[in-house]
Amino acid sequence: MIPIVDNVIGFVRDIFGATFVNKTDKLKANVALKEFDARVESLKQSGEIEKIISDRQEKIAELSGHYKTTANEAASTDKWTSRARPSIIYFVVLYVILAIPFGILHVYFPLTCDSVIKGMQLWFNAIPVYIEYSFLAIAGGYVVLRSVIDKRIAK
Repeated sequence: MIPIVDNVIGFVRDIFGATFVNKTDKLKANVALKEFDARVESLKQSGEIEKIISDRQEKIAELSGHYKTTANEAASTDKWTSRARPSIIYFVVLYVILAIPFGILHVYFPLTCDSVIKGMQLWFNAIPVYIEYSFLAIAGGYVVLRSVIDKRIAK
């Protein structure tokens, strides 16, 4: 077997109090523990462990900054910034949820559903193309600017 698998099996047996099939399993587990302890000790002595810890702390601080930005935005009294993302998410979820019964209705009332689909297509096609492009430009700009602002706030 692969040595790592042997070590894992030994640890699991040791943790759950299972009896070892043979003494070699227990010896392998002890050797693996000693190797792990030696590796940790060598990391401590070389100073690498402090670097690993500081890298992790920086990552936690960065994530904490993102969380604070999001929490402050959600707590804002400005209804447009605090509700912009949830509103679109709720719309999409509602759209998906309504698609399920609409699909079932199509089985029983195909002509009615086809008429509704045709009406929706005509309604969406009535929106001028320049309005669609304007919306896409505004939405794209919003996403880019919010990303830039979030990164600056996090720093």
